[in-house]
Amino acid sequence: MCIRDRTKDKSIGQICDWLDHMPNESIYEGNRLAQPDEVTNFGAGDGVEKAILLADIIAGRRPQQRMELTVDGPHVALKAGAEFTFTSNKSLAKTLILQPPQYQ
Repeated sequence: MCIRDRTKDKSIGQICDWLDHMPNESIYEGNRLAQPDEVTNFGAGDGVEKAILLADIIAGRRPQQRMELTVDGPHVALKAGAEFTFTSNKSLAKTLILQPPQYQ
């Protein structure tokens, strides 16, 4: 089932609850990241993967929304109007500014 179909009737808060209840485990070892559809279909994801999935949903609903994704080891924060936090087991450190129509 595609992400938009699975989440179309859920609020952002309900989507966050859904993500929080998923196992915080990636389907990939090391620093390889699962795509949003893989997280949805497998029902599990690392905090970075969950944040990217949430960013994808928000971008689909609010295409003009500026977002900032910060990963600093275990700490993952997605700022998109509100701030959403996750925990990662990946060894990544990066900040991405997601701003339509360009992504940096």
